Amino acid sequence: MVQTSLHWEGVQENLELFSAKIAAIKEPTDLILLPEMFSTGFSMQPGKLAEKMDGKTMVWLKEQAKKKNCVIAGSIIIEEGGKYFNRLVWMRPDGSYECYNKRHLFRYGNEHEHYAPGKKRLIVELKGWKICPMICYDLRFPVWSRN
Repeated sequence: MVQTSLHWEGVQENLELFSAKIAAIKEPTDLILLPEMFSTGFSMQPGKLAEKMDGKTMVWLKEQAKKKNCVIAGSIIIEEGGKYFNRLVWMRPDGSYECYNKRHLFRYGNEHEHYAPGKKRLIVELKGWKICPMICYDLRFPVWSRN
């Protein structure tokens, strides 16, 4: 897990920061987990910060996963179909990926006023492990992951 202070709404600065941190990992690694909204910080400005699925951060994720030969996962702000999502991307080294849109939006932070909730769980496999990725507030709803 790479947990660090972020450059508020600074996509380029954050991608450079995480590039350096990932490059510094010398041990063989199967999975690197990045923070929620790792490229921007937890922002309620999706109209200003959202990317498409072929945007800069997706290209960066694909490059980093290939370089490290491991899965890299973290959430980013995505615009799709006129809606904004807090979307976790599970990027594999071969460039294939899967996504999970945060289901339980943090109402106390008014996340529900800016983002659409996800509707489907994601279960991925890595080295024989089945993993159900969730984003932050989702962990407060264990039935969601159990059912």
